[in-house]
Amino acid sequence: MTVEASSSAASPHATLQTEATSIGELLREHGSLARGHLVSFCLDDPWSSLPAAWREALLALTDAELARLPVDLPVRDDWPATLQRLVRISRRSCALSSPLPREAEADPPSRWLFAQTPRVRNMNLKKAHEVAALAPLVAQTARRCGATAVVDLGSGLGYLGAVLAFHHSLHVVGLEMLPANVAAARRRALEIRARMRQEEAKVSGGAREGGGGGGGG
Repeated sequence: MTVEASSSAASPHATLQTEATSIGELLREHGSLARGHLVSFCLDDPWSSLPAAWREALLALTDAELARLPVDLPVRDDWPATLQRLVRISRRSCALSSPLPREAEADPPSRWLFAQTPRVRNMNLKKAHEVAALAPLVAQTARRCGATAVVDLGSGLGYLGAVLAFHHSLHVVGLEMLPANVAAARRRALEIRARMRQEEAKVSGGAREGGGGGGGG
């Protein structure tokens, strides 16, 4: 197991490399937790696969403390060392440790990013709500960090990536393990780009026509 160490003199690259190594080890050790879904929790009983000392420590927490566990609940010395490490690394790996104030968007996203774009699989209402809330937050965080590119892990059909790319002008790299999802995301991105360009051309054409007609009453 890699010993965690920090130094004020460490370069940003070295710090990122250390964090990436820690996260990689964490995923190898607790991959079943990272791959878990709510339905799996109900059907497969992953709770019983946790170490007994973890379960004892977690059951001792109140509901309010459990809600704070991912963010700011003080890590307790009497917790198992592996649980302490999981909590600390998970928190550090998060881009946000506390909510950011939401910035008002000057222009709404194109309707094609959320509407029923023809010939492709589109978002349901739940996914549209999630993307509409998350995309501005990711873009805001990128601006604060001076980042122009983001990586979307488990990008699925590219719903979030499309909004970040076409509306927030970020370079998006989507990583997805299912080839069918990758192909569908590419088709959807191409269709959205074509629809947005057609719409922009109509708006530009209408502006030229409106500006070209002078006339008196």
